[in-house]
Amino acid sequence: MELKLPDLRIVDTRRLVLHEESDPSRSERIAARLAEEKVLGNPPIVASVPGTSKLIVLDGANRVSAAFVLKLTALMVQVVDYADPEVRLHRWHHLLLELDGAALLESVRKIPLAIVEKTEAKTAERALSGKRVACVVRPRNGTAWRVLPRPGVSPAAVMRAVTDIYKRRTQIYRIADEQIDRLAEQTAANVTAVILFPGFRKQDIVRFALKEGITKHFIPNRALKVNLPLSVLRGKKTLAARNRELAALIARKSREKKIRAYPEPTVIFDE
Repeated sequence: MELKLPDLRIVDTRRLVLHEESDPSRSERIAARLAEEKVLGNPPIVASVPGTSKLIVLDGANRVSAAFVLKLTALMVQVVDYADPEVRLHRWHHLLLELDGAALLESVRKIPLAIVEKTEAKTAERALSGKRVACVVRPRNGTAWRVLPRPGVSPAAVMRAVTDIYKRRTQIYRIADEQIDRLAEQTAANVTAVILFPGFRKQDIVRFALKEGITKHFIPNRALKVNLPLSVLRGKKTLAARNRELAALIARKSREKKIRAYPEPTVIFDE
């Protein structure tokens, strides 16, 4: 069977729109690594925004921001069809360690954009199903607090306000639904809280910006380790010239049989 290659292109960075905010510290680390290694391995994943020339960044906000740090005017991306049912949208929750839980909750309760209501800890995840819920804060003391936007405020704005409280003060561990209780129990001595976020629809992603590290897209046929020399993205070459260099790189890798697809789930031990 013929291998279907990902749709890789070099595009003007002005076309790229982030759907999640990037983490400045992570973006700077990535920029430093790119400058040192002089290659871009894993292209950000993007999709067209209907009715515009813009491309929404589904995965790789920090890599795109790193490109801005490096003042790159062009970037290699993988373009996907966002309407494809194989492109699936999931969510992350945040596990927070070694913060003052009482101070965290008090800061959340002082957010002027939000209404904070106590809810049942045992049904905290169910509380996310309510209309316009921004998140649920579940401290380790067994309580749970539902955070809603005030009238006229978007849930995304409240999410930003909540995560702004802790994003620079502690390491954020992104966890999936099925990991919540297990990981919270394993790290119980150091856990401050679990911040639970609601699910999203694809149209929500296009409509408003979310906070860094809340959504996760599962992309079929994801391109990894392309290792495009950064020199292709620098200078004043036209996009057509840059894309010819990318096509030549892919053709060479194909001739040398360096391109391989893994149809089964794969675990990488040195990413």
